[in-house]
Amino acid sequence: MVKRLPIEFVQVDERIALIAGRVKATYSVSYADAFVVATAIMKEATIVTGDPEFKSIDMQVLWIQQC
Repeated sequence: MVKRLPIEFVQVDERIALIAGRVKATYSVSYADAFVVATAIMKEATIVTGDPEFKSIDMQVLWIQQC
């Protein structure tokens, strides 16, 4: 099912890791979420989530409802 969605799986490189470190140092988010933010920055992508932890991040987030 995931393969039918317009999702790109991205390998972590040094640039993403460095940005994730800056995100983690700036915002109170998990390491995983810091990498999500860093990847979105590098790919100029919108984060699609229902995770309230992203409310503290100053970037475009598309919010999905949680059941």
